Amino acid sequence: LRKVDPKVEIRVLTQESGHLYSKPALSIGLAQGKSAEALSGEAPLAIEKRLNIRVYPHCTVTRIDSARQRLHTNFGEMEYGQLVLASGAQSIRLPIEGETAALLSVNNLHDYQRLRERLVGVRRVAILGDGLIGCEFANDLAGSGFAVSVIGLGHWPMERLLPAQAGRRLQFALSELGVSWYLENTLKRIEQTEDGYHLTLADGQSLEADLVLSAVGL
Repeated sequence: LRKVDPKVEIRVLTQESGHLYSKPALSIGLAQGKSAEALSGEAPLAIEKRLNIRVYPHCTVTRIDSARQRLHTNFGEMEYGQLVLASGAQSIRLPIEGETAALLSVNNLHDYQRLRERLVGVRRVAILGDGLIGCEFANDLAGSGFAVSVIGLGHWPMERLLPAQAGRRLQFALSELGVSWYLENTLKRIEQTEDGYHLTLADGQSLEADLVLSAVGL
């Protein structure tokens, strides 16, 4: 927009901190030893200066009044001429029984920071989802010394993206890192225990975990 018009007023409202960062880096940052701060690129003030725009971090829009062209936010009301909705996607939450609050999803920089905090003192991590992001997290966590279990619906990892031979090669390579697989399966119930969480799978199998990471898509 700035390239098209050097003078138009541009305001960006975001619930996040406003830092520029690469979302794909969230699922591979741990093995690289990168904190949330290290993954943060350009700061909001620098973006404002470079593009001559205004960024409103930690801003929640509660209502859009399209008739009056006004936004209702936690900072107050704001007028607009044209409104672009670029709100992204939310992580899918599967209908799982029990302690569903234990499920952690990583969809932004704040989530990544929370993951890093939750991993302190943890040894066993269960990942729900055998797709690209689930496998990236499995590789990242196993390579960082965690005991990782992956639960997924596929016959092999990344079944929707890879043919069987490639998928099974990937499964073998991650198994060599210590990853355990529970494929053609899903998570049915989470129960909190003194030592972490007891997970019951759809086929009746069970496993123990200290942290449960959901990576089943958006």
